[in-house]
Parts: sequence; structure tokens; C-alpha cells
Amino acid sequence: MNHYRFHHRLRVRWDEVDAQRVVFNAHYLTYLDVAFAEYIRRGVAVHQGEMRNTVIVKTELEFFSSARYDEELAIGVRTVSMGRTSLQVDFEIKRHQDVLVRAHTVYVHMDLETQKPLPIPEEWRTRIQLFENMVKDKE
Repeated sequence: MNHYRFHHRLRVRWDEVDAQRVVFNAHYLTYLDVAFAEYIRRGVAVHQGEMRNTVIVKTELEFFSSARYDEELAIGVRTVSMGRTSLQVDFEIKRHQDVLVRAHTVYVHMDLETQKPLPIPEEWRTRIQLFENMVKDKE
């Protein structure tokens, strides 16, 4: 996870494991959601009140191996690009050095009443660019 500046750790809980004794696949989406919230809060240090206006429009997951009960997982999070209204974020879930899941998610900043995209708040854009050492993306 050297190319991820932010990591969130969590431990697999009993209710996340299915009859096959591995984490049920839908729980990985929750893990990504929790890690993204922590990335915004602790990593880029943006006020989370605005986060409720950011919705997922696309997520792709690639599974390599499964996590099991009580294992500690490390989730790397990084913003790979920003458009006018969207963020593209990569995730990597590891157990020790083993990559279990890679994911790519597109978030769009929205007006929740009109359901129309809004520009990413400038404070977010600036903080993410600084945190990720990004050159300003083309719009």
C-alpha cells in the first residue's frame, strides 16, 4: 500500500461472515464506505457535513481472496482524479501483505433536492489536491 497515503484499519466482526466462513461480499462495500468517510474526516480533513451530498454512482470490485472472522484488514484509499462534480477513488483491502480486494468508485457531489450534480466544494478540491500531491486536474 505504498502508493496509498491514507489507510483505515478494521477487524472483521462475526455478523459479517457467511455460511462459507468468509466475509459476505456485500460487506466489502460497507468497508469501502467507512474507509472513505475516514479518509475525508482524518485524511484530507474536510468537514463531513458536506459529505451527505456526495453519492456513489459507480463501484467496481475485483476479488482476489476472502477475509475471515476476527482478521484485521487495512484499507488504502486515494483519490485518483477529480472532475467538476465527481471524484474517482481507488481502494485496496489487504490482510497483512495479501491483497484481498481492489475497488474503484465514482462519487458525485449532488443537490439532494433536485438530484442534480453540483461542483465539488473548492475546500474539498484544494485539500484533496494537497493531501494527494495532485496537480490540478483538467476540468
